Amino acid sequence: MGKHAKTNNADEGDRKAKIIKWLKVTGLVVLVLVLLGTVGALALLASVTSRIQQDVDPETRKQITQVKPLEPQNILLLGSDSRGEKHARSDTIIIAHIDTKHRKITLVSIPRDLRVEIPGYGKDKINAAMFLGGPSLTIKTIRKLTGLPIHHYAEIDFEGFKQLVNAVGGVWINVEKRIDDPKAGPTIEPGYQRLFGKTALAYVRTRKDVTGDYARIKRQQKFFAALIAQSKRFQTLFAVPQLINIFADNTETDMNLSELTQLAMHMRSIKKQDLTGVTLPCEDKMINGVWYALPHEEQIAAICGRVKRNLPVKDADKPGAKVVGVSPTSIKPRDVSVEVRNGGGPSGAAAGLGRKLNSLGYIVMKVGNANDDYSETKIVYTKERAKAQKVEGIVGKGELVAADGEYQTSADVLVILGQDY
Repeated sequence: MGKHAKTNNADEGDRKAKIIKWLKVTGLVVLVLVLLGTVGALALLASVTSRIQQDVDPETRKQITQVKPLEPQNILLLGSDSRGEKHARSDTIIIAHIDTKHRKITLVSIPRDLRVEIPGYGKDKINAAMFLGGPSLTIKTIRKLTGLPIHHYAEIDFEGFKQLVNAVGGVWINVEKRIDDPKAGPTIEPGYQRLFGKTALAYVRTRKDVTGDYARIKRQQKFFAALIAQSKRFQTLFAVPQLINIFADNTETDMNLSELTQLAMHMRSIKKQDLTGVTLPCEDKMINGVWYALPHEEQIAAICGRVKRNLPVKDADKPGAKVVGVSPTSIKPRDVSVEVRNGGGPSGAAAGLGRKLNSLGYIVMKVGNANDDYSETKIVYTKERAKAQKVEGIVGKGELVAADGEYQTSADVLVILGQDY
C-alpha cells in the first residue's frame, strides 16, 4: 500500500507540475495576448470564444492570410477609443511579427498620422482606415503599405486595456520624465513605479513630447516589454476568470480558441530580450493645413522585407540608419518580367497593358484571362516588392500582394486587372 501511495503521490506531483507549467505559459507582447498566454485557461476561454468573434464580418475574414502551424505569423494589433462607435479611428497600430521557430517577436509600430493610400478612398491618415471600413479596410491598407500578409488581428478598446492592467496588479516601469497631459490621463511623475489602468493608459497614449508620436510609440514598446517580463507572476493565475471575461467583453479578434491556445503555447519561452521594436520611418509635413507623417517608402520596404525574412531590424528606424533594400527607382524595366491577366477589367485591357509595358522595355511573358473574377486590381510579386512597385507606377492602381504560394506565375510580377481598372 505504501508503495502504491508513493507512486500515486509521485504521479500526482508530476501531473500538478505539468499543469502549473502549462498555466505559466506566456505569450504575446501586447496586454491581451500576453495574458492569454500566461493563464492558459482552456475551459474559460471556451465559454467566451463566441463573444470575442461575434463582430468579425465575412469581408474581414477574406483579408486574413492563412498560416500553417509553426510558421512565422503577423498579428495586427489595434487599440481604439470606440466610445460606443462600431469602429473608431485607431489610436495604436502595431504588427506583431512572431517568429515561432526562434521564439522572437518584432513589433512594427505604425504612426497613426502616416499618410497612405487607403483603397477606395485615396490619401489619408492611416488611422482613418478603421473608421472608414473597419478591420477589413485597415488590413488591406497595411498590406498595401508594408507588403506583409496579416494572419490574425485583435482590436481592444481603452476601457478593456485599463481593466486588464488593473486585473494583473499593474505594471512596474521606469518613467523617464514627467508626463502632464490631461487629454491622455492623470499626471505621472518620473521614477520607477507601478502603473495601473488610468496611468498606464496615459503613459502609452500621451503625445505631449517634442518628438510626438515617435516618443509615444517607444513608450508603448517599452511598456509591452515590461509586461512580458512581469506576466509570469504566479499571482496572475488567481485573476484568470476576471481576465478572460474582460478580454471577451472588450476585444474583437478573428482567432478562435484553438488558435489562441496554440499561439500562447508557441510563445511560452519569450523573454524580454527576445522582443525588438521598430517604427516605420517618416517625417512630419503640413499639407493643406493638416499635419501628416509622410512615409519613407524605400526604407519601409527594406525594413518590412527584413521582417518577412525573420532578419534583425534593431535600430533600422533611426535617422540615418542604412537598411539594405532595393529601390523601385534603381530598377530598370528590362530587369522585370511581367504577366498580365484580365480578371474583370474591360475587354482587351490586358492586351493593351501588355503592349504598353512592352513598349517601355518590360519583359512581358504572357497575357491572358484570369480564372476568377476580381473586384480590385492585384499586383503580385514573387520575390522583390520593389519590382511590383515599379509596375504599379505604370498600371496606375492596384494592391501589392506577395505571391506566397497563393498566386502561380513564373514572372517577377503578375498583374491581375480587376473590375476597378
